[in-house]
Amino acid sequence: MRVLIAPQEFKSTLTAREASQAIARGLRRALPDAELDLLPVA
Repeated sequence: MRVLIAPQEFKSTLTAREASQAIARGLRRALPDAELDLLPVA
């Protein structure tokens, strides 16, 4: 399975890059065989 992760920033808490990395960490736990593509949106 291939998953695209493309979040925007979370105002005053996380940058788009930090948010995409956090989401990816969770998905890797749940779907260890998934191929993840991170595309933070500015």
